[in-house]
Amino acid sequence: MKSINDYVSFLSELSNKKVSALGYISAVLNEYKIERIEGTNLDSDGDMLLLQWRQSDEDIEVMITRQVVQDENGTIEFDDCAVQINFVLYFKNDDNVFKAGNTWIDNPTQLKDKVSAIIEINELKPQLHKTPYKVIVNYSNI
Repeated sequence: MKSINDYVSFLSELSNKKVSALGYISAVLNEYKIERIEGTNLDSDGDMLLLQWRQSDEDIEVMITRQVVQDENGTIEFDDCAVQINFVLYFKNDDNVFKAGNTWIDNPTQLKDKVSAIIEINELKPQLHKTPYKVIVNYSNI
């Protein structure tokens, strides 16, 4: 089990590497597969991933959010203990029309099916082999 701070440190170290989007995404998904955030309960959606992609005038953003609820017993209100840790990849927008979207991974057991689907998403395919020009990590309480 990792603390939230340890997970943020992992992401910060990862963000300093220069790899493709697929390399970043694979590293984050693999970490999710093998390592839980301490104090979370998978049975009550206490450790989930959200992959989002969207376009702005200048950028295409691919964001992986790990949403954790540190409540092993399921007795604390979600809004009182939920934390979102964001790992955001930025790519220059080549003036392409880009349809925003997202997909939740509620549990590590879903990874195999979800990863297969993610790499086939038309909007993401062109970005997967590019190296983002900027990567940021942040986290906040919901």
